[in-house]
Amino acid sequence: MKYIALSITLFLLGCTNLTDLNTPTSGGTKNLAVAILSPSFGSTNELPFTLGGIKGSDIMSLIVFGGSTPKIAALDGNSWSVEFIESEVVPGQNVFSVYGKDITGKTVTTVYVTLTIGDYADTLAPIVTVTSPSEGQTISSSNLTITGTASDPQPNSTGVQAVYIALNCLACFKQASGTTNWSLAVRLSNEGSPQGLYYYAVDNYGNVSHTNSYTFQFDTGGTSDNPPTVSISAPSGGQSFTALPVAMTGTASDDNSVVSVEVSINGGAYKKVSGTLSWSTNLYLATGNYTAIVRAKDSIGQYSPQKSVTFSVYTNTGTGHPYYNGINPGSPTLKQDLNDLIDGHSSQSYDSLWTHFQSTDKKVNGKVWDMYSDIPGGTPPYEYTFVSGQCGSYSGEGSCYNREHSWPKSWFNDLTPMYSDLFHLYPTDGYVNGQRGNYAFGEVNSASWTSQNGSKKGVCTWPGYPGINPVFEPIDEYKGDFARTYFYMCIRYYGEDSGWSSSDGTYHATLLSWMEAMLRAWHTQDPVSQKEIDRNEAVYLIQGNRNPFIDHPEWVNLIADF
Repeated sequence: MKYIALSITLFLLGCTNLTDLNTPTSGGTKNLAVAILSPSFGSTNELPFTLGGIKGSDIMSLIVFGGSTPKIAALDGNSWSVEFIESEVVPGQNVFSVYGKDITGKTVTTVYVTLTIGDYADTLAPIVTVTSPSEGQTISSSNLTITGTASDPQPNSTGVQAVYIALNCLACFKQASGTTNWSLAVRLSNEGSPQGLYYYAVDNYGNVSHTNSYTFQFDTGGTSDNPPTVSISAPSGGQSFTALPVAMTGTASDDNSVVSVEVSINGGAYKKVSGTLSWSTNLYLATGNYTAIVRAKDSIGQYSPQKSVTFSVYTNTGTGHPYYNGINPGSPTLKQDLNDLIDGHSSQSYDSLWTHFQSTDKKVNGKVWDMYSDIPGGTPPYEYTFVSGQCGSYSGEGSCYNREHSWPKSWFNDLTPMYSDLFHLYPTDGYVNGQRGNYAFGEVNSASWTSQNGSKKGVCTWPGYPGINPVFEPIDEYKGDFARTYFYMCIRYYGEDSGWSSSDGTYHATLLSWMEAMLRAWHTQDPVSQKEIDRNEAVYLIQGNRNPFIDHPEWVNLIADF
């Protein structure tokens, strides 16, 4: 028999009873509270146990994430309960999230429960190793990324919490990025002297590994080690544009060679531009104010000091489509108005998507535009030819491409018309699509699997993620594409999702709060690209509807919740 010790944290906006969350609305006061009454705080209970409590009268359903699978709570009047058995709770810490939903399916109240198996004790220290640089190795560049792995040998371990690295200084430890697979970027100095590397790890139970150490060498061999420089020729600071594209140009130089120049818009992901010593890129942006940051990279991996320029765009080019005549962005019913507009599209057969992809997802070179394998500004590991590259069976990456439901079809139970809605279907590598499966999009520090273009699968690190399943993280350059795809799905099927299932990131066609926050961040960091503009137009010609958040990315901020 196992016992559990429970510590419970409630986030109820300071309420002390169910009437404290009465919310005035145009239709009267709503009671949207949720509380846990059992088990009581600090109590010890044997498995199986029942998590239960009370809810407000306007809470229509509760979903409990935690254990091995999400569960829907049983309701009895204003009481609710969920039973967990031993096979559903692993030793160590478990976080249970109770989501209260109103009649629209929107999450309005959240209660968190932290549970720890009482007879569980982690006594083994974690194990940490360095994979690069190796002991005695000579490093020729001052920019070095130290990498390695860490693990917790304890059976049913709570995992490694952090890895710490110090260079030539036992009082200078810094936390590495990641745990199972970790890394830390450093800059070397004192060329010609041995470099002392020190490292240790801490697990989630507080056990600390032995501090290990060894030395390696730093010698550039006389090669100049100055970082490159970069400059911006256009646009000028404070310039305003009334037509697209915004042309950015500049120059870069280095003692050895410049291998790439990259631009970031408003703090988003860096994207490679055309050229190196003389570089240029065309920007397609919505109306707004922008800061562009440019950096250059040399052949030994050094980045230049950043250069930036601010400018503004005031244009409706690409967004003033007559399709939106009658839409008032300031309307309090904008969400419903957009649903009414894009609803009832011309549904296509699933088989026809193979043909439609040839107009919606074709690169300039005529190849398939696969966001799971493409490397914008670089050379992809493989490319597919339309028709001849279709799956078929696959044994690994580069075998064939198939039809990816970016909003997994199991989330809407294979229903139509969303099953073949081109706005969320993309041609992608079959093997990578299989690795993604029906896992939610998320962000990953320590990847359990990485595709050849850098897409990752692993434990989600975004705050508030309620599941135990891994998540899939696309590369930065396409995060905005998928965010706007999900915003489209939420609006297109708003109020039409009664037959849908839920997931770690969604409740029917509604985003859970953690996923909505993440996708809004992706939308900001990766602005609308010309690829999306062209694809939106191509799908419009096929289905007769558009994605409003590609034409009007600023409308995302006008929707209170997706």
